[in-house]
Amino acid sequence: MVALNLAAEMERLPPEAREILRMVGSLVEESRLPSGRLFLVGGVVRDLLLGCPCLDIDIVGEGDALSLAEAVARRTHGRLVVHKRFGTATVRLGEFRFDFAAARSETYSHPGALPEVRSDTLKADLFRRDFTINAMAVDLTVSRWGTLIDYYGGLEDVRKRCIRVLHPGSFVDDATRILRAIRYEQRLGFRMETGTARLLRRDLKMLDTISGDRLRHEIELVLGEERPERILRRGAELGVLQQLHPSLKGNGWLALKFPLVRELAGSAKDMPALYLSLLVYHLTPEEGGQLLDRLKVPGAIRKVVRDALEIKSEVSRMSSSALAPGALYRWLHLRHPLAIRVNALAGAPMVRWYLELFLRQLSLVKPLLSGEDLMALGVPAGSEMGRLQEHLREERLEGRLKTRGDEEALVKKWIERKSGGC
Repeated sequence: MVALNLAAEMERLPPEAREILRMVGSLVEESRLPSGRLFLVGGVVRDLLLGCPCLDIDIVGEGDALSLAEAVARRTHGRLVVHKRFGTATVRLGEFRFDFAAARSETYSHPGALPEVRSDTLKADLFRRDFTINAMAVDLTVSRWGTLIDYYGGLEDVRKRCIRVLHPGSFVDDATRILRAIRYEQRLGFRMETGTARLLRRDLKMLDTISGDRLRHEIELVLGEERPERILRRGAELGVLQQLHPSLKGNGWLALKFPLVRELAGSAKDMPALYLSLLVYHLTPEEGGQLLDRLKVPGAIRKVVRDALEIKSEVSRMSSSALAPGALYRWLHLRHPLAIRVNALAGAPMVRWYLELFLRQLSLVKPLLSGEDLMALGVPAGSEMGRLQEHLREERLEGRLKTRGDEEALVKKWIERKSGGC
Protein backbone atom coordinates (compact mmCIF):
# COMPACT_ATOMS: atom_id res chain seq x y z
CA MET A 1 0.00 0.00 0.00
CA VAL A 2 1.32 3.45 -0.94
CA ALA A 3 2.65 5.61 1.90
CA LEU A 4 1.73 9.18 1.05
CA ASN A 5 0.24 12.12 2.90
CA LEU A 6 -2.18 14.54 1.22
CA ALA A 7 -2.34 17.15 4.00
CA ALA A 8 -0.85 19.76 1.64
CA GLU A 9 -3.35 18.93 -1.10
CA MET A 10 -6.19 19.21 1.43
CA GLU A 11 -5.16 22.79 2.11
CA ARG A 12 -6.44 23.59 -1.39
CA LEU A 13 -9.98 22.69 -0.32
CA PRO A 14 -12.20 25.73 0.38
CA PRO A 15 -11.76 26.90 4.01
CA GLU A 16 -15.33 26.01 4.99
CA ALA A 17 -14.88 22.43 3.74
CA ARG A 18 -11.55 22.04 5.59
CA GLU A 19 -13.17 23.34 8.76
CA ILE A 20 -15.92 20.69 8.62
CA LEU A 21 -13.43 17.88 7.93
CA ARG A 22 -11.23 18.93 10.86
CA MET A 23 -14.31 19.13 13.08
CA VAL A 24 -15.40 15.57 12.30
CA GLY A 25 -11.86 14.31 12.77
CA SER A 26 -11.64 15.98 16.17
CA LEU A 27 -15.01 14.58 17.28
CA VAL A 28 -13.82 11.06 16.59
CA GLU A 29 -10.32 11.60 18.03
CA GLU A 30 -11.82 12.87 21.27
CA SER A 31 -13.96 9.67 21.40
CA ARG A 32 -17.05 11.81 21.75
CA LEU A 33 -18.85 9.70 19.16
CA PRO A 34 -18.71 5.94 18.46
CA SER A 35 -17.48 6.29 14.87
CA GLY A 36 -14.08 4.64 15.02
CA ARG A 37 -11.61 5.91 12.41
CA LEU A 38 -12.95 8.31 9.83
CA PHE A 39 -11.98 8.68 6.16
CA LEU A 40 -12.47 10.90 3.18
CA VAL A 41 -13.22 8.53 0.29
CA GLY A 42 -13.97 8.25 -3.41
CA GLY A 43 -13.98 10.96 -6.06
CA VAL A 44 -12.89 13.76 -3.74
CA VAL A 45 -9.58 11.92 -3.10
CA ARG A 46 -9.05 11.51 -6.84
CA ASP A 47 -9.80 15.20 -7.38
CA LEU A 48 -7.36 16.21 -4.63
CA LEU A 49 -4.64 14.33 -6.50
CA LEU A 50 -5.65 15.96 -9.79
CA GLY A 51 -6.06 19.45 -8.34
CA CYS A 52 -9.73 19.57 -9.38
CA PRO A 53 -12.50 21.31 -7.37
CA CYS A 54 -15.03 19.09 -5.60
CA LEU A 55 -18.24 20.15 -3.85
CA ASP A 56 -19.53 16.64 -3.03
CA ILE A 57 -17.56 15.13 -0.16
CA ASP A 58 -17.94 11.49 0.94
CA ILE A 59 -16.99 10.50 4.48
CA VAL A 60 -16.86 6.88 5.68
CA GLY A 61 -16.55 5.80 9.30
CA GLU A 62 -15.80 2.40 10.75
CA GLY A 63 -18.70 2.73 13.17
CA ASP A 64 -21.77 4.92 13.71
CA ALA A 65 -21.66 7.44 10.86
CA LEU A 66 -25.25 8.64 11.44
CA SER A 67 -24.52 9.99 14.93
CA LEU A 68 -21.55 11.82 13.50
CA ALA A 69 -23.65 13.40 10.74
CA GLU A 70 -26.27 14.49 13.29
CA ALA A 71 -23.57 16.08 15.46
CA VAL A 72 -22.11 17.95 12.47
CA ALA A 73 -25.54 19.21 11.44
CA ARG A 74 -26.23 20.48 14.98
CA ARG A 75 -22.91 22.31 15.21
CA THR A 76 -23.07 23.87 11.75
CA HIS A 77 -26.85 24.34 11.44
CA GLY A 78 -26.62 22.38 8.21
CA ARG A 79 -29.58 20.64 6.58
CA LEU A 80 -29.60 16.95 7.54
CA VAL A 81 -31.20 14.09 5.58
CA VAL A 82 -30.93 10.60 7.09
CA HIS A 83 -31.41 7.30 5.22
CA LYS A 84 -31.51 4.79 8.07
CA ARG A 85 -32.24 1.87 5.76
CA PHE A 86 -28.88 2.36 4.06
CA GLY A 87 -26.98 3.65 7.09
CA THR A 88 -26.20 6.95 5.36
CA ALA A 89 -26.84 10.63 5.95
CA THR A 90 -26.24 13.89 4.09
CA VAL A 91 -25.44 17.32 5.50
CA ARG A 92 -25.82 20.29 3.16
CA LEU A 93 -23.96 23.49 3.96
CA GLY A 94 -24.31 26.20 1.34
CA GLU A 95 -22.95 24.82 -1.93
CA PHE A 96 -21.29 21.85 -0.20
CA ARG A 97 -22.73 18.39 0.31
CA PHE A 98 -21.21 16.04 2.90
CA ASP A 99 -22.29 12.37 2.65
CA PHE A 100 -21.68 10.20 5.72
CA ALA A 101 -21.79 6.39 5.64
CA ALA A 102 -20.61 3.43 7.65
CA ALA A 103 -17.97 1.26 5.95
CA ARG A 104 -19.71 -1.62 4.25
CA SER A 105 -19.38 -4.40 1.71
CA GLU A 106 -21.87 -5.32 -1.00
CA THR A 107 -23.19 -8.48 -2.61
CA TYR A 108 -25.43 -8.75 -5.66
CA SER A 109 -28.15 -11.40 -5.81
CA HIS A 110 -28.15 -11.22 -9.61
CA PRO A 111 -26.74 -8.92 -12.33
CA GLY A 112 -28.33 -5.49 -12.27
CA ALA A 113 -29.82 -5.92 -8.79
CA LEU A 114 -29.38 -3.25 -6.17
CA PRO A 115 -26.69 -4.43 -3.73
CA GLU A 116 -27.26 -6.01 -0.36
CA VAL A 117 -25.00 -4.27 2.14
CA ARG A 118 -23.51 -5.16 5.51
CA SER A 119 -21.08 -3.41 7.85
CA ASP A 120 -17.44 -4.15 7.07
CA THR A 121 -13.93 -2.73 7.02
CA LEU A 122 -12.64 0.24 5.05
CA LYS A 123 -10.72 -2.12 2.75
CA ALA A 124 -13.95 -3.96 1.87
CA ASP A 125 -15.76 -0.64 1.42
CA LEU A 126 -13.17 0.56 -1.09
CA PHE A 127 -13.24 -2.75 -2.98
CA ARG A 128 -16.98 -2.37 -3.72
CA ARG A 129 -16.35 0.83 -5.71
CA ASP A 130 -16.39 1.21 -9.47
CA PHE A 131 -12.79 2.06 -10.46
CA THR A 132 -9.40 2.11 -8.77
CA ILE A 133 -9.17 5.91 -9.08
CA ASN A 134 -12.33 6.14 -6.93
CA ALA A 135 -11.19 3.49 -4.43
CA MET A 136 -8.77 5.54 -2.32
CA ALA A 137 -9.25 7.10 1.12
CA VAL A 138 -7.66 9.78 3.26
CA ASP A 139 -7.53 9.44 7.05
CA LEU A 140 -9.28 12.32 8.85
CA THR A 141 -8.38 11.46 12.42
CA VAL A 142 -6.15 14.14 13.90
CA SER A 143 -3.16 11.89 14.57
CA ARG A 144 -3.14 10.55 10.97
CA TRP A 145 -4.58 13.59 9.16
CA GLY A 146 -4.07 13.42 5.40
CA THR A 147 -2.64 9.88 5.22
CA LEU A 148 -3.54 8.30 1.86
CA ILE A 149 -4.91 4.75 1.96
CA ASP A 150 -4.61 3.01 -1.40
CA TYR A 151 -5.08 -0.77 -1.38
CA TYR A 152 -5.84 -1.20 -5.10
CA GLY A 153 -3.39 0.93 -7.08
CA GLY A 154 -5.56 4.01 -7.54
CA LEU A 155 -2.66 6.45 -7.16
CA GLU A 156 -0.67 4.73 -9.89
CA ASP A 157 -3.71 4.77 -12.19
CA VAL A 158 -4.25 8.49 -11.54
CA ARG A 159 -0.62 9.06 -12.50
CA LYS A 160 -1.06 6.91 -15.62
CA ARG A 161 -4.39 8.64 -16.35
CA CYS A 162 -6.05 5.25 -16.54
CA ILE A 163 -9.60 3.95 -15.86
CA ARG A 164 -9.46 0.42 -14.38
CA VAL A 165 -12.13 -1.74 -12.72
CA LEU A 166 -11.29 -3.48 -9.45
CA HIS A 167 -12.29 -7.00 -10.50
CA PRO A 168 -13.45 -8.87 -13.65
CA GLY A 169 -17.10 -9.05 -12.54
CA SER A 170 -17.49 -5.32 -11.98
CA PHE A 171 -19.65 -4.58 -15.03
CA VAL A 172 -21.69 -7.73 -14.43
CA ASP A 173 -22.48 -6.66 -10.87
CA ASP A 174 -23.50 -3.17 -11.96
CA ALA A 175 -23.62 -2.33 -15.67
CA THR A 176 -24.21 1.37 -14.98
CA ARG A 177 -20.43 1.38 -14.49
CA ILE A 178 -20.17 1.02 -18.28
CA LEU A 179 -21.59 4.51 -18.72
CA ARG A 180 -19.59 5.85 -15.79
CA ALA A 181 -16.37 4.48 -17.29
CA ILE A 182 -16.71 6.48 -20.50
CA ARG A 183 -17.97 9.52 -18.59
CA TYR A 184 -14.92 9.63 -16.29
CA GLU A 185 -12.60 8.79 -19.16
CA GLN A 186 -13.72 11.76 -21.25
CA ARG A 187 -14.24 14.22 -18.40
CA LEU A 188 -10.79 13.61 -16.91
CA GLY A 189 -8.93 13.11 -20.17
CA PHE A 190 -7.99 9.55 -19.11
CA ARG A 191 -7.95 6.34 -21.16
CA MET A 192 -9.58 3.04 -20.32
CA GLU A 193 -7.10 0.31 -19.44
CA THR A 194 -7.01 -2.40 -22.13
CA GLY A 195 -8.41 -5.15 -19.92
CA THR A 196 -11.18 -2.90 -18.65
CA ALA A 197 -12.18 -1.96 -22.20
CA ARG A 198 -12.25 -5.66 -23.11
CA LEU A 199 -14.48 -6.44 -20.11
CA LEU A 200 -16.75 -3.52 -21.02
CA ARG A 201 -17.29 -4.85 -24.55
CA ARG A 202 -17.82 -8.36 -23.23
CA ASP A 203 -20.47 -7.19 -20.77
CA LEU A 204 -22.44 -4.72 -22.91
CA LYS A 205 -25.50 -6.97 -22.75
CA MET A 206 -25.55 -6.45 -18.98
CA LEU A 207 -27.02 -3.02 -19.67
CA ASP A 208 -30.26 -4.89 -20.37
CA THR A 209 -30.34 -5.92 -16.70
CA ILE A 210 -30.49 -2.32 -15.46
CA SER A 211 -33.81 -0.65 -14.68
CA GLY A 212 -34.95 2.21 -16.90
CA ASP A 213 -34.76 4.72 -14.04
CA ARG A 214 -31.13 3.87 -13.28
CA LEU A 215 -30.13 3.94 -16.95
CA ARG A 216 -31.86 7.28 -17.44
CA HIS A 217 -30.05 8.70 -14.41
CA GLU A 218 -26.67 7.72 -15.88
CA ILE A 219 -27.60 9.25 -19.25
CA GLU A 220 -28.69 12.43 -17.47
CA LEU A 221 -25.26 12.56 -15.83
CA VAL A 222 -23.63 12.18 -19.26
CA LEU A 223 -25.75 14.99 -20.70
CA GLY A 224 -24.89 17.14 -17.69
CA GLU A 225 -21.16 17.02 -18.46
CA GLU A 226 -19.37 19.99 -20.01
CA ARG A 227 -18.87 18.25 -23.39
CA PRO A 228 -21.34 15.33 -23.55
CA GLU A 229 -20.78 14.83 -27.29
CA ARG A 230 -17.29 13.47 -26.54
CA ILE A 231 -18.71 10.88 -24.15
CA LEU A 232 -21.38 9.85 -26.64
CA ARG A 233 -18.85 9.50 -29.44
CA ARG A 234 -16.70 7.24 -27.26
CA GLY A 235 -19.83 5.32 -26.26
CA ALA A 236 -20.58 4.72 -29.93
CA GLU A 237 -17.01 3.51 -30.56
CA LEU A 238 -17.37 0.94 -27.77
CA GLY A 239 -20.89 -0.15 -28.78
CA VAL A 240 -22.59 1.31 -25.71
CA LEU A 241 -25.08 3.50 -27.57
CA GLN A 242 -26.00 0.72 -29.95
CA GLN A 243 -26.76 -1.51 -26.97
CA LEU A 244 -29.26 1.10 -25.74
CA HIS A 245 -30.80 1.25 -29.23
CA PRO A 246 -29.36 -0.04 -32.54
CA SER A 247 -30.07 3.25 -34.35
CA LEU A 248 -28.34 5.55 -31.85
CA LYS A 249 -25.18 7.26 -33.09
CA GLY A 250 -22.57 9.40 -31.38
CA ASN A 251 -20.95 10.64 -34.56
CA GLY A 252 -19.61 13.98 -35.75
CA TRP A 253 -23.14 15.29 -36.32
CA LEU A 254 -23.62 15.56 -32.55
CA ALA A 255 -20.22 17.25 -32.28
CA LEU A 256 -21.61 19.95 -34.58
CA LYS A 257 -25.05 20.30 -32.99
CA PHE A 258 -24.33 20.08 -29.25
CA PRO A 259 -22.18 23.26 -29.19
CA LEU A 260 -25.13 25.08 -30.81
CA VAL A 261 -27.30 23.96 -27.88
CA ARG A 262 -24.83 25.52 -25.44
CA GLU A 263 -24.72 28.68 -27.52
CA LEU A 264 -28.45 29.11 -28.14
CA ALA A 265 -30.23 27.46 -25.18
CA GLY A 266 -32.27 30.06 -23.34
CA SER A 267 -31.63 28.38 -19.99
CA ALA A 268 -29.35 25.67 -18.61
CA LYS A 269 -32.44 23.74 -17.49
CA ASP A 270 -33.47 23.40 -21.16
CA MET A 271 -30.23 21.72 -22.21
CA PRO A 272 -30.95 18.09 -21.14
CA ALA A 273 -34.15 17.99 -23.21
CA LEU A 274 -32.41 19.56 -26.21
CA TYR A 275 -29.44 17.19 -25.94
CA LEU A 276 -31.63 14.10 -25.59
CA SER A 277 -33.81 15.15 -28.54
CA LEU A 278 -30.74 15.57 -30.74
CA LEU A 279 -29.31 12.23 -29.57
CA VAL A 280 -32.45 10.39 -30.71
CA TYR A 281 -33.13 12.67 -33.70
CA HIS A 282 -32.38 10.01 -36.32
CA LEU A 283 -34.81 7.53 -34.79
CA THR A 284 -38.35 7.21 -36.10
CA PRO A 285 -41.15 8.41 -33.80
CA GLU A 286 -41.92 4.75 -33.04
CA GLU A 287 -38.30 3.93 -32.21
CA GLY A 288 -38.04 7.08 -30.12
CA GLY A 289 -41.15 6.12 -28.20
CA GLN A 290 -39.71 2.69 -27.45
CA LEU A 291 -36.50 4.23 -26.10
CA LEU A 292 -38.42 6.76 -24.00
CA ASP A 293 -40.41 3.89 -22.51
CA ARG A 294 -37.24 1.88 -21.86
CA LEU A 295 -35.66 4.81 -20.00
CA LYS A 296 -38.87 5.81 -18.24
CA VAL A 297 -38.34 9.41 -19.35
CA PRO A 298 -40.71 11.69 -17.39
CA GLY A 299 -43.54 13.69 -18.93
CA ALA A 300 -42.00 17.11 -19.58
CA ILE A 301 -38.88 15.87 -21.38
CA ARG A 302 -40.86 13.07 -23.02
CA LYS A 303 -43.12 15.64 -24.73
CA VAL A 304 -40.13 17.59 -26.04
CA VAL A 305 -38.53 14.47 -27.53
CA ARG A 306 -41.75 13.06 -29.00
CA ASP A 307 -42.76 16.43 -30.49
CA ALA A 308 -39.27 16.85 -31.96
CA LEU A 309 -39.49 13.48 -33.71
CA GLU A 310 -43.05 14.13 -34.93
CA ILE A 311 -42.06 17.51 -36.37
CA LYS A 312 -39.05 15.95 -38.09
CA SER A 313 -41.28 13.30 -39.68
CA GLU A 314 -43.55 16.00 -41.14
CA VAL A 315 -41.03 18.56 -42.44
CA SER A 316 -41.90 17.73 -46.05
CA ARG A 317 -44.70 20.28 -45.76
CA MET A 318 -41.99 22.95 -45.45
CA SER A 319 -40.56 22.19 -48.86
CA SER A 320 -42.75 24.86 -50.41
CA SER A 321 -42.02 28.52 -49.87
CA ALA A 322 -45.78 29.13 -50.18
CA LEU A 323 -46.60 27.71 -46.74
CA ALA A 324 -48.99 30.30 -45.30
CA PRO A 325 -48.39 31.82 -41.82
CA GLY A 326 -51.78 30.61 -40.60
CA ALA A 327 -51.11 27.05 -41.74
CA LEU A 328 -47.67 27.10 -40.13
CA TYR A 329 -49.18 28.33 -36.88
CA ARG A 330 -51.91 25.68 -36.91
CA TRP A 331 -49.31 22.99 -37.42
CA LEU A 332 -46.86 24.06 -34.73
CA HIS A 333 -48.73 25.92 -31.99
CA LEU A 334 -49.45 22.79 -29.92
CA ARG A 335 -45.85 21.55 -30.18
CA HIS A 336 -43.38 22.17 -27.38
CA PRO A 337 -41.17 25.22 -28.16
CA LEU A 338 -38.02 23.24 -27.34
CA ALA A 339 -39.04 20.58 -29.86
CA ILE A 340 -39.35 23.29 -32.49
CA ARG A 341 -35.94 24.61 -31.45
CA VAL A 342 -34.42 21.13 -31.87
CA ASN A 343 -35.65 20.93 -35.48
CA ALA A 344 -34.41 24.46 -36.15
CA LEU A 345 -30.97 23.32 -34.96
CA ALA A 346 -31.06 20.06 -36.90
CA GLY A 347 -33.01 20.84 -40.07
CA ALA A 348 -32.16 22.06 -43.56
CA PRO A 349 -32.03 25.83 -44.24
CA MET A 350 -35.64 26.08 -45.47
CA VAL A 351 -36.89 24.16 -42.43
CA ARG A 352 -34.83 26.37 -40.14
CA TRP A 353 -36.27 29.52 -41.76
CA TYR A 354 -39.86 28.43 -41.21
CA LEU A 355 -39.29 27.31 -37.64
CA GLU A 356 -37.44 30.49 -36.70
CA LEU A 357 -40.30 32.48 -38.27
CA PHE A 358 -42.75 30.66 -36.01
CA LEU A 359 -40.63 31.01 -32.85
CA ARG A 360 -39.65 34.65 -33.31
CA GLN A 361 -42.79 36.09 -34.90
CA LEU A 362 -45.86 33.95 -35.42
CA SER A 363 -45.99 32.42 -31.92
CA LEU A 364 -45.99 35.96 -30.47
CA VAL A 365 -48.99 37.20 -32.46
CA LYS A 366 -52.14 37.60 -30.33
CA PRO A 367 -55.60 39.04 -30.94
CA LEU A 368 -56.04 42.65 -29.89
CA LEU A 369 -59.25 41.71 -28.07
CA SER A 370 -58.75 40.13 -24.65
CA GLY A 371 -61.03 37.58 -23.03
CA GLU A 372 -62.70 40.40 -21.08
CA ASP A 373 -63.26 42.30 -24.31
CA LEU A 374 -64.92 39.26 -25.86
CA MET A 375 -67.19 38.78 -22.84
CA ALA A 376 -68.18 42.46 -23.02
CA LEU A 377 -69.21 41.88 -26.65
CA GLY A 378 -71.37 38.95 -25.57
CA VAL A 379 -69.11 35.91 -26.03
CA PRO A 380 -69.58 33.40 -23.20
CA ALA A 381 -66.50 32.12 -21.34
CA GLY A 382 -65.44 28.56 -22.12
CA SER A 383 -64.19 26.41 -24.97
CA GLU A 384 -66.03 28.39 -27.63
CA MET A 385 -64.24 31.56 -26.55
CA GLY A 386 -60.95 29.70 -26.85
CA ARG A 387 -61.74 28.59 -30.39
CA LEU A 388 -62.81 32.12 -31.31
CA GLN A 389 -59.53 33.53 -29.96
CA GLU A 390 -57.57 31.05 -32.06
CA HIS A 391 -59.62 32.01 -35.12
CA LEU A 392 -58.88 35.70 -34.49
CA ARG A 393 -55.18 34.90 -34.20
CA GLU A 394 -55.14 32.97 -37.48
CA GLU A 395 -57.00 35.73 -39.30
CA ARG A 396 -54.44 38.25 -38.01
CA LEU A 397 -51.61 35.98 -39.15
CA GLU A 398 -53.11 35.79 -42.63
CA GLY A 399 -53.40 39.59 -42.73
CA ARG A 400 -57.19 39.65 -42.93
CA LEU A 401 -57.53 41.44 -39.58
CA LYS A 402 -55.41 44.52 -38.95
CA THR A 403 -57.21 46.70 -36.40
CA ARG A 404 -59.25 46.30 -33.24
CA GLY A 405 -62.29 47.32 -35.25
CA ASP A 406 -61.66 44.47 -37.70
CA GLU A 407 -61.67 42.00 -34.83
CA GLU A 408 -64.82 43.45 -33.27
CA ALA A 409 -66.62 43.18 -36.63
CA LEU A 410 -65.66 39.52 -36.97
CA VAL A 411 -66.82 38.79 -33.41
CA LYS A 412 -70.17 40.49 -34.01
CA LYS A 413 -70.73 38.40 -37.13
CA TRP A 414 -69.89 35.28 -35.12
CA ILE A 415 -72.46 36.26 -32.45
CA GLU A 416 -75.11 36.93 -35.11
CA ARG A 417 -74.54 33.50 -36.64
CA LYS A 418 -74.75 31.84 -33.24
CA SER A 419 -77.92 33.67 -32.26
CA GLY A 420 -79.45 32.82 -35.65
CA GLY A 421 -78.86 29.13 -35.04
CA CYS A 422 -76.29 28.79 -37.83
